Amino acid sequence: MILCPMCAEFHDSRAFVLRDRAGTVLAQRNPLPVDDLIPRLPAAAQQWLHNRRVANARQRLELGANWYCPKGHQLPEDFAETRTIVIGLIGSPQTTKTTYLGRLVSEVVDHARLSGLGIHCTLADDESQDYYNKNMARALEQGLAPAATQPLSGEATTRPLVVRLVAGEERANLLFFDASGENQQSTQVLAQHNPFLHALDAAIVFVTPKALTDLPAGYPLTGMEATGPRQMHQVVTNLERVLRAHPRYQGRHPARDLPVALVLAKADELSGLLATRTSGARAFNSLPLDRGLYSGMQQKLDAQGDLPYDLLTSYGARGIVEAVFNLTDVRSVHAVSAMGCSPDAEGRFATARPLNVTEPLLAILWALRIVGDRDAD
Repeated sequence: MILCPMCAEFHDSRAFVLRDRAGTVLAQRNPLPVDDLIPRLPAAAQQWLHNRRVANARQRLELGANWYCPKGHQLPEDFAETRTIVIGLIGSPQTTKTTYLGRLVSEVVDHARLSGLGIHCTLADDESQDYYNKNMARALEQGLAPAATQPLSGEATTRPLVVRLVAGEERANLLFFDASGENQQSTQVLAQHNPFLHALDAAIVFVTPKALTDLPAGYPLTGMEATGPRQMHQVVTNLERVLRAHPRYQGRHPARDLPVALVLAKADELSGLLATRTSGARAFNSLPLDRGLYSGMQQKLDAQGDLPYDLLTSYGARGIVEAVFNLTDVRSVHAVSAMGCSPDAEGRFATARPLNVTEPLLAILWALRIVGDRDAD
């Protein structure tokens, strides 16, 4: 049995099929990994198998062929051989999840911001590339925020944007599920349209300054998200209810080791507040994106999270923080701005460098032991 991360269901390995762009079935076989067996073969057999793989890969590209699960979900080329990491973007409506994901892909794929850490990313399949181009990249290139993810209805489920990650000898397909905020307002709808939650490896949870109802006067906050922490607290509570069937939350003493990055989005809106605080913090710091980051990385993540944690708990969002911290013991807190500034009257953003967009992902990769030398740390 093999897990299809798209529908979060296990299927018989013989039920996965290879189809061309016209839908014709080209192969129906057991797509189990064989790399462990290759070194045991004679040299001539290894060379023959390598040549055959190259020829098959070229033929699949020419035919536009992809593997599909029995329910019709398209899968990455090497889904059976490569580690799959399911990452959910969690938050109430209009909390910049889609904008963040588009900017994250721009940063790690188009601009290779993580190359100094030995991390290289590409979009893993044509569907992900087309989705990113159409729904995210073009808007960002024009100084606009991508349109919010639309609510699903019927039996539709959220599809992922898949990023291929290579870090040294590590290979992983990162499946980012950008769930509509409207579809996270009740446990029934959340579970119905987001079955990926039952295969979740990590989550990025979004909250914006509008949840901070105890801010001093004089902080005009932009955006259409709801004011106050109620909706966001409800989303985290619903997530916890759905995750009760997750393997990491079962048993009398669940592990509670699901990595969660709590993101204070639109952090640029609080720059004026930082200048008036007496704690001495004048700005949100960024982590250096070079290999020196791995030395003492956990301490660096904890130290950087102190300021956004303090802001959230001091100005009205303590309930959200406690809900996340009760959900898991493996968590980090981040101040992030995908656009770097507020929009003008026409909804356009000035050219600005995004703030800390890659750091929630780095915290997750660290917690999952995909990057860094944990023993050395």
